[in-house]
Amino acid sequence: MLQNRKLAIVVWSKSLLPILFYIVQMVAIGVGLNATYRSFTEVDRVYESILEMKKLTSDEKKLAEKKDIVEDNLSRLNWMIFGTTIVEMGILLYFLGSVKSGIAERLGQIARDLNQFSGEIAQTMELQEQNTAQQAAAVNQTTTTMDELSASSQQSAEQAGAAAIEANQGLSLAESGLKAVENTESVMSMLSSKVNEMQVQIGNLTEKTNQIGNISKLVADLASQTNMLALNAAVEAVRAGEHGKGFSVVAQEIRKLADQSKASTASIDDLVADIQMAIDSTVMVTQEGRRTVEHGVTIARDTAETFRGLTEAIDNISLSVQQISLNAKQQALAIQQVVDTMSNINYTAAQTATSISQVKQGSEKLNHMIQSLQKMV
Repeated sequence: MLQNRKLAIVVWSKSLLPILFYIVQMVAIGVGLNATYRSFTEVDRVYESILEMKKLTSDEKKLAEKKDIVEDNLSRLNWMIFGTTIVEMGILLYFLGSVKSGIAERLGQIARDLNQFSGEIAQTMELQEQNTAQQAAAVNQTTTTMDELSASSQQSAEQAGAAAIEANQGLSLAESGLKAVENTESVMSMLSSKVNEMQVQIGNLTEKTNQIGNISKLVADLASQTNMLALNAAVEAVRAGEHGKGFSVVAQEIRKLADQSKASTASIDDLVADIQMAIDSTVMVTQEGRRTVEHGVTIARDTAETFRGLTEAIDNISLSVQQISLNAKQQALAIQQVVDTMSNINYTAAQTATSISQVKQGSEKLNHMIQSLQKMV
């Protein structure tokens, strides 16, 4: 565009001097024609004066004398005007011929320069029109791509927002699960403590049962010894005869009591044995329960640690998703601004294409005018 403007300035500067010269020549011709017109005007005025003099005078003789003088002067004036007119017409015709040849030469040069300039403008406008069309197509394609990218970015922002909400919900659930696991861990710890206390009590009960068994053995031993003493006393009573009958009865009663004590200690031993078996079973169950509780406490602790890690991970994910959502929204805004800018560029390109089309039409009209001028020259 800048080169075309410079070329136009050069062409018009070259064409300006011939045009000015042509204008000066035409002014000179006008001045000559004006002088001729004034000469004829003076003749008309003289003739009108003659007519007025003819009307106003009553003296025919004086009128005749004046008429002869005037006619003589008029004849001389007519010949002078005629000669002057012939000379002026000759000069004018010569001047017009030279002017015509100069104008024709100048107009031919101007027409050639304008024809070349018009061709360059047409080529430039055609190339510019092609570039503008390609630019408009590229802008349209870019605008379409940016629209699709804007829709995708908006959808990503919405999905990121939904993911952020779900992450917050997951974080709330993980925190609730962590609290539940911590409560379970606390309950399992309390249960483990109770089981340990129960195991201690069972140990005490086992010890007491063992003591009862020992006492029962002692009573059984005493009953056996008492029975042996009663048996010895009965033997001694038989030896004593009549004097030992009363002692024999006492010995029998003591023997009966010893037998009963032995039978009772046997029953106590059986009960203690049953209790000991039950205690042993309870101890085994308690130990198994304690191991189970300890395993449950370990699992609860591991689960609590897992939930803590999960909570931290979900918290980090929630923060990351929120940041992604924020970035997606900012990208959507930036892409929308780019879309608006591309729309403005597209509108400007359309206006440029319209202007180029108008310039192209004007160049075609100028080319037709130049061709017509060349035909005239």
